[in-house]
Amino acid sequence: MSGQACREMEYEFEYHQKQRTWYDFFNDCFLYANKKAPNNDDFVKITRFDLALDEQYNPQEGNFDLFKILTSAREGRWNGRKQNYSAVLGGRRTKEGMINDGLTVYFGSKQTHLFFRFYEKDYERASQEMTSVEAIREMYGLRNRYEISMRKEISTDFIKRYIEQDFDLADEGVKIINDNLTFYDKEGNLDTEWYDMMGRMDAYHFTVRPEAPDLNRKYTWFERGGPVSTYLLLKKAEELTGESRLEEIFNEAELTERQEKFLKEFRMIRGVND
Repeated sequence: MSGQACREMEYEFEYHQKQRTWYDFFNDCFLYANKKAPNNDDFVKITRFDLALDEQYNPQEGNFDLFKILTSAREGRWNGRKQNYSAVLGGRRTKEGMINDGLTVYFGSKQTHLFFRFYEKDYERASQEMTSVEAIREMYGLRNRYEISMRKEISTDFIKRYIEQDFDLADEGVKIINDNLTFYDKEGNLDTEWYDMMGRMDAYHFTVRPEAPDLNRKYTWFERGGPVSTYLLLKKAEELTGESRLEEIFNEAELTERQEKFLKEFRMIRGVND
């Protein structure tokens, strides 16, 4: 699907399918696969998955300058799993004058299963809509976009992990970038400006659509995903063996940091104090 098709799909989810989400969609795909072809791991394949992290326009504090990344790349002040880069900086002559299409920097090869595209989203959008960059920034609040393009096995594995762990997509996107690319300043130290920007997840920097904690989704995953039947199997087996490993497992289990955050937000919605 193109970006526009994704937006249309989200509209379908929200208004015609009872607040369904992308998580629900992907989860249902693999549940269907497990039902129709339980022994075929290739029944469902995600041939490509692009994850985009948007840095919102902030005239007060300023935004990260992508030309710093281009300079770092040209001077070899970067390292990581991706060892090659390319850049596009173009413009067009029009009756109104020259139009800047913005800077785009690529890391990795498009022929590989994982590559990165960092670009000035405000300039791209202005070119598409034939308006000024200032108008795009004011209307959409856009500045830079940091895009991760996954293909074949990597994209399928990513979605499977997303279903299993229900992680925050923006957090995971930052981890993927940091795991593959490292940038340094002119003194050879880590580029603090880059990592300050990458480390912040508020509305100014990387944003995803906020969602209230949905307990029903947890119940649905528990019911459909297999844990219930597995629990019943182990419980009935323990009745035969006399073991009590399940009780020990439950007593020693701990919530993850993300689950603790979910529970805290859920308490706030229900008006329950810690």
